[in-house]
Amino acid sequence: MFLLRGLLKTFLLFVFYSTSPIYSQVASPVASTIPMPVELSFYFQKDSLVNLEHIRSTCNLLTDPNALYKDGFLLPARKKAFIRYVKTISEQLELAYLLKKKIDTKTIELVYQLEWMRLSFIQKAESNSTIKLSFHEKKQLFLNTLKSKNSRRIAIPQANFSTEYESIYSSFFTELVDSLCPEERFDLLAKKKKINAKTQMIVLANQFSIGGSAPKFEVLDLDIENKWIIKWGDEVHTDIFCSRLFAGLGYDVDHPYYYTENLILIFDGVSNVKTPEELLDSLNIKYGVNIQNYMGKTGKVTGEMAKSLPSLTPFIGKPYAQFVECSLEARPDRVKRLGSFMPYALKNDSRMELRGSLLAQIFIDNWDTKEDNTALTLVNKGNKHYRLSAIFSDLGTSMGVHISWLNQDFKVGLVNELPWEAVKIKGQKLVFTSRMNSLVDLYKKTNYEDLRWMALKIAAIDSVGLRSMIEAAHWPKAIGELYFHKMASRRASILRAFHVLDPHPIAFTKQLTIHENGKCVVKKGKLLKAADLATYPISYINFKGRMRNYGK
Repeated sequence: MFLLRGLLKTFLLFVFYSTSPIYSQVASPVASTIPMPVELSFYFQKDSLVNLEHIRSTCNLLTDPNALYKDGFLLPARKKAFIRYVKTISEQLELAYLLKKKIDTKTIELVYQLEWMRLSFIQKAESNSTIKLSFHEKKQLFLNTLKSKNSRRIAIPQANFSTEYESIYSSFFTELVDSLCPEERFDLLAKKKKINAKTQMIVLANQFSIGGSAPKFEVLDLDIENKWIIKWGDEVHTDIFCSRLFAGLGYDVDHPYYYTENLILIFDGVSNVKTPEELLDSLNIKYGVNIQNYMGKTGKVTGEMAKSLPSLTPFIGKPYAQFVECSLEARPDRVKRLGSFMPYALKNDSRMELRGSLLAQIFIDNWDTKEDNTALTLVNKGNKHYRLSAIFSDLGTSMGVHISWLNQDFKVGLVNELPWEAVKIKGQKLVFTSRMNSLVDLYKKTNYEDLRWMALKIAAIDSVGLRSMIEAAHWPKAIGELYFHKMASRRASILRAFHVLDPHPIAFTKQLTIHENGKCVVKKGKLLKAADLATYPISYINFKGRMRNYGK
């Protein structure tokens, strides 16, 4: 039965492609002159046909469950969707060879995706083998941070820089349609991924999430299919804001949401973590962080609770926990995460949308720009059809970062540490104020036109959109207002530096002063008083970060 189905599928594909203008048997003059990226050359023979041996070798690596190691690294488990997608590409390339189809844009794109997945798959294996950073790696992050402020200087061209750019629709970036406001795109992406973040969320304890230094825990929806990650600490607000900003600029992102006691975590006995107390102890052991200040109500689910929330009925008598605040980040079943997309990006200098993302990183003052903070994903479009999408992940190490090298500690989301300007003009050069711990080669190759292209995207964000993104992060009111003025100022500095006429001028003042309950909390653009720690457990003035238990 399976053999007949396979033969029928191959026959139908042969008929379709042999009559298709894309796969005509006679190569067109255009096809033979299409430039081929150097890094893909080994996928093709000298006669411009695909190298079937190399195609099959790559597909075998990506789909064979018995291929466990590569260069000494244990390969990650191969998801069914990943295997299915690789085999689909392989079938099309096998037909291209059978039909003597020479290099054309379609063939190059298929090979492009295959190599992208191979590199991402291997990067994931290498990343899984080193959960903790070595002393040498930490030292390199420190040196990169020091270098970044001095190395990112861009010469201002005297004339002839681009004023118009072609629209980009790729796995890395999607232009916004005219009818869509930047602040609406985050929700549109979530809808396409079937992410449903309800006002009241009930989730089930699952297991600890691998990697990272911020305390986090993996949970499940009540349907037991979609995963979520609960996070606590200094990234709760920053990740929510920055993910929405990146989505508004045209990138794909993770989807974090802000919750307080409208999230109930149920310990149903399936997870190794059975109670709220065990969760606290385990997080302390794993991350060295005591999240006691984040813990809200705890106890066992009662019949009275189930009357108000019928979904709790099956869990009456089970332990539960609520939190003062946290973020809940979606891991939907229809989105399959592979490895980083940066290993491929490093070899492809032609991607303006990736080179230009440097300015987006600078705009939010993202310090942690390592390649691990990107993800290649397969998104299910329905009926087992998938598309590749590149995600900018873990954007929370932003919005004002303080680094303590003596204590090997850092803290993010410190509004006083966020400079008022993102870029300054010094002579004939642009100098950027942000520091970064990873100087990926792609960003070293970024030029003025790449950054100006992104400046035009930033210009599309108006005051309504900026406020909407800040409000979603749920900072304390005074801090959110100060961030609004600082981000408006940073936006203005970017548009001024790249000679972009502001279509939506946003009023701001560097002398912002705010009084609350008769006390001055913000004076001349500087936060003076920490928020109520009972409501916001992290001080926004104290520099002690996660490595020092936030000063607790």
